[in-house]
Amino acid sequence: MTSKNKTTQNSPLLWRGVRGEVEIMDTTLRDGEQTSGVSFSAQEKLTIAQLLLTEVKVDRIEIASARVSEGEFQAVKKLLTGLQQII
Repeated sequence: MTSKNKTTQNSPLLWRGVRGEVEIMDTTLRDGEQTSGVSFSAQEKLTIAQLLLTEVKVDRIEIASARVSEGEFQAVKKLLTGLQQII
């Protein structure tokens, strides 16, 4: 079974194979903060998200766990506002 990399306008990292398409989803921002001692500032989250979307070209990113606090909710809002300006 072989897969061929097919670049599309929407997703340069989209693989088409026998079973269909695979989208790349990154969980660095969500899973990273579940690691003991790791906490990203709002600016760090924005920078990581920008790199993932523009340089690494992932299709999707998970940016936070379910609304766990008002601070996290505000950070997500700020991140989304920042990302709307670049994508």
